[in-house]
Amino acid sequence: MKFILVKFAIYTIKKKNINNEIKKITTAVNYANHIGLEVHAGHGITFESAKILSKIKGIKEFNIGHYLIGESVFIGIGNSIKKFKNILKK
Repeated sequence: MKFILVKFAIYTIKKKNINNEIKKITTAVNYANHIGLEVHAGHGITFESAKILSKIKGIKEFNIGHYLIGESVFIGIGNSIKKFKNILKK
């Protein structure tokens, strides 16, 4: 299986440009899927950005390990995982 891991650090994008950035990301994901690549999102994913990106159908996997571990310092690993799973279910 061929895949591409894309850095989705959208937390750095100004709120006024978020819709334009989401359109660009969606176009890129659709193109990658069209040419036979599976898209994995990673590097810079947060709970907030995961909520936004989980609505893009072509993203097959989220690599959020570093963020989960970092958040677990504050809310516990179990709570961190539950929160992320709930975001992806919506």
